[in-house]
Amino acid sequence: MSQSENLFDTAISQADDAILRMMGTVATITSGVLAGATLTGVFDDPESVS
Repeated sequence: MSQSENLFDTAISQADDAILRMMGTVATITSGVLAGATLTGVFDDPESVS
């Protein structure tokens, strides 16, 4: 992998982290195999998942 690909991956990762910090909503799964697990994401309608 070239150095430019590593720099690109780093930049994208930092952008993703910044978006999740500023706009992310934490949702807790309440049923099924993953019950109790939490997800952080940017949702179209965060009120319906929190």
